[in-house]
Amino acid sequence: MESYRTSHMGADHGDNYDIGHAGKMDAYVWDAFIKDDLIDCATLFHFLLNAEPELSKDVLRWLAEHMPLGGTLIANNHMNLASSRGIATWLSNTLLGTKHNYLSCHTVSEMFTQTGFRVAEWSGYRILPTIRGKSVFGKTIQVGSERLLSTLRLGRFGAEQVIIAERI
Repeated sequence: MESYRTSHMGADHGDNYDIGHAGKMDAYVWDAFIKDDLIDCATLFHFLLNAEPELSKDVLRWLAEHMPLGGTLIANNHMNLASSRGIATWLSNTLLGTKHNYLSCHTVSEMFTQTGFRVAEWSGYRILPTIRGKSVFGKTIQVGSERLLSTLRLGRFGAEQVIIAERI
């Protein structure tokens, strides 16, 4: 059996890492399996959309350097441009001058490829529009319809995206 070090550290126990142009990054390890100082699996939720593009790329490069080949990165995009919510955001930015972030599937894929990852799996949710997270059609119809649309491979139009990438 291989030997792993399990880390359970809180926010006040972060280690400081130098990730290049972005300067220092405080990395907090919550539940990770670390072997030979490499991270097998990392998660980035609400990061890709909210961070500046160069910071996102720097962090992804840093993670790639600290992961073994085949390591797993799990991330999300909670404002997919190809969704009804993403289109509404783009229209708002274009017509009203608002400054809300959105990402396309192509942009996320390209960012991963440029930094040493390959998208292994992509799942989309909230394909049908919601109002403040509440179903327009009722929960039962919404859930059944979402499942059907996902089966038809229409998840790429979901507002919420979960991406599983592999270190290459």
